[in-house]
Amino acid sequence: MRYFIAIDIPDELKEEIREFQKTLPFGLKLVKPENIHITLKFLGDVDEKEIISKLEGIEIEQFESKTIEIGFFPKKNYARVIWLGLEDNEITDIVRKIETRLNLTKEDFIPHITIARSKIPLRNLEINFKPEKTIKINKITLYSSELTPKGPIYKKVVEF
Repeated sequence: MRYFIAIDIPDELKEEIREFQKTLPFGLKLVKPENIHITLKFLGDVDEKEIISKLEGIEIEQFESKTIEIGFFPKKNYARVIWLGLEDNEITDIVRKIETRLNLTKEDFIPHITIARSKIPLRNLEINFKPEKTIKINKITLYSSELTPKGPIYKKVVEF
């Protein structure tokens, strides 16, 4: 079983993203509304009990972050992932706490919500979507992820 740590987002924002997804070019793999979240750290195939043990007691002070822009990985003129960016208030600090507690290598991190993916790079996309929503953040969630032919199935394991 694969695992990742994420921040859940409000249903209202998920609905706005779903409506926006309808405007995207045909052929993209859209993230299902129930799977939309902010990934903090992908862990892969790890020992669930060990991860829970190491994360117990992690403190997440409540704060707010705002959606700010549409972005692309690896870059706009060669996009394979379309995402909605967030202000980097304390989100990166949470990622660093997770990396420290789990003894993981610190990696570059851009706070974002993945919206769609493409197998073939998309070029020169012009997208206008800026919901400018505020998200209240006060917890993180450990998820399990099972890959199926119909797409991933995410299950909440525990919230911190």
